[in-house]
Amino acid sequence: SLTYEILQGPLSIAGGIAFGIVWGVLSKYVPEKNDPYVVPLRILMLLGGGLISVLGSECLGFGGAGPLGCVSAAFVSLLCWSQQGWEIEDNPVATAFEIFWMLFEPVLFGLTGTQIKINELEAHTVMLCFACLVSGILIRVVATVFVAIGSQLNLKEKIFVALSWMSKASV
Repeated sequence: SLTYEILQGPLSIAGGIAFGIVWGVLSKYVPEKNDPYVVPLRILMLLGGGLISVLGSECLGFGGAGPLGCVSAAFVSLLCWSQQGWEIEDNPVATAFEIFWMLFEPVLFGLTGTQIKINELEAHTVMLCFACLVSGILIRVVATVFVAIGSQLNLKEKIFVALSWMSKASV
């Protein structure tokens, strides 16, 4: 129903944040801090929570809640672990996830383009998307030039700054 569709956004936000808070607090206590395997258990706890969040939210029909649950669980976990004495900058779980990211980032961005089926796209839709993209770039450049009016940059430098702030890849 329309009411359910309207409520799905706020429910996804609330559900994702609630799951992240519960999972983050749980990760503070489940592998106790004096366990000899605390680092691998916390890595598995955070990884498992992320998978449960994303896959579970998809099964329940609240796809937006999953990524939000992952981010909030990582934040709350880090906060709880720092209260137990782990430094934020020197966190072994964060280091493990940095290594995971180095391995899986190329795979993620490589597979992103495979979702697009060129032969199924309509020319009219592609042209509208292209016009929207070009309009967004032009608006961004003009807005950046206006924002930087008080700076001591010349016009070419302002345009360079606007273009260098462009988002990367599919983000």
